[in-house]
Parts: sequence; structure tokens; C-alpha cells
Amino acid sequence: MIRTFLAHIQHNLNPLHVYCRLMDSGMNRYVSMRISRTYEILIYRRLNSFLIVSCFCFTTRMAKNYRKFKEGKKSYLGSHVL
Repeated sequence: MIRTFLAHIQHNLNPLHVYCRLMDSGMNRYVSMRISRTYEILIYRRLNSFLIVSCFCFTTRMAKNYRKFKEGKKSYLGSHVL
């Protein structure tokens, strides 16, 4: 579920998707290209790296919790649960 959510976010924030939406809104090709390139360089690369790391950390934690659950340990949800 989290992977499909992150894939959806990555798709909508993709510079090519942004470019197409700008073109659909009526901007000319040159301006749309400049905006999407600037967006890719300044925002998307950092944001995409953050999303990939977040997804990796989340799935790693879920896998560890699942292994603990399968082993029958009591506190498989972690120490954050009351």
C-alpha cells in the first residue's frame, strides 16, 4: 500500500508530468520546458531522493517487525506502542 502511494506521488511530481500539465494548461513549449527543468534541478531531485530513502526505511522496518511476529516475540510492534 505504501509503495503504490509513493509511486503515485512520484508520478505526479515527475518533471515530465509537470511539463505535460503546464502544456495542457495552455503555456507555450519554451516556458513549460524552462519551468519543468528548473523544477527538476531545484526540487525534484532532492524530493525524489527523500521519497526513495523513506520508502526503503519504512519497508525495512516493516520486514523486521514481520520477522519478529513470525518468531512469536511479544513486542513485535516496537517500543512505541503502549
